[in-house]
Amino acid sequence: MYWDIYERRKIDNIRYFDPERAIASYKNYFKKYPKDYEGMFMYASMLITLQRFDLAYEVMETANFLYKHNRNIKVNSETKRRVEKSEMIAKLRYLSYTGQYDELFDMFIEYRLLHDPEYSILVFYCKNKLGMIDEKDISNIKNYRKSQEVNYSEDEFIKRVERHLYDYNQELDDSLKSDKIFAEGFPIEKIIEEVRAKLDKDKRLLFGFVSDTYIFKYDSCGYIDGKIQDYFKVVCIHDTDDIITIYPSENCEKLPHVDLNYLNDNNKNYENKRPSQIEKFNRKMKKYNECCN
Repeated sequence: MYWDIYERRKIDNIRYFDPERAIASYKNYFKKYPKDYEGMFMYASMLITLQRFDLAYEVMETANFLYKHNRNIKVNSETKRRVEKSEMIAKLRYLSYTGQYDELFDMFIEYRLLHDPEYSILVFYCKNKLGMIDEKDISNIKNYRKSQEVNYSEDEFIKRVERHLYDYNQELDDSLKSDKIFAEGFPIEKIIEEVRAKLDKDKRLLFGFVSDTYIFKYDSCGYIDGKIQDYFKVVCIHDTDDIITIYPSENCEKLPHVDLNYLNDNNKNYENKRPSQIEKFNRKMKKYNECCN
């Protein structure tokens, strides 16, 4: 057995919201399944998400060496295809997030990805970094993400965020409403201003291929499918403060985040209404006197 798919799925289920626990789980898993090369590349990819690039590179190099020297893996086997797909994704992410764009473009050619719709954003991002996007291409861009990459627009960003605001969704049929909606009265303008000042690259998470994700805590900030949430995500173009979107998010308690509850009027009102220790004592004495008299 090269892997245990059930054990790996347990790790997959936690790696996006509890990465430190997932790392420990991976280490224990590889003690039992040291030949799960696909899993090793997935582990490397998770390390990239956490910006642990040096360790991710070591893991990828080790996994590549081990599976290429394993004579039991046949050339056209399903095992080889799975391992190489996992390796490709990890390498694409590593090269993109470490800014190795020439090597990244070479990979597009090697794996025939230049016209693959699954990687179109990454290809466009890489071409833009290499100065391969001309004015004609820019003027014909219809995709929001690509357009923001070459010509960032604050107005277009605000339009995108409006899709997650309470008032905007109240005017829509249920079938058209977003599944991620900020609470009524959520101070989006104040939040955006504060978020820009609080973007901490040490706490960002590198999901996907070209985006930085930041987590912020703000109690009762919004809903996902009607369930109240205390966190929201901010997605930026990699290595910039150009925000692509903001939306409520779940299962963020164990992810690196910044607490913005000092802006939360709901919490302030609660603090203002909460009785002091002296007030609590006086209330108890009043009840006692009323009872005794």
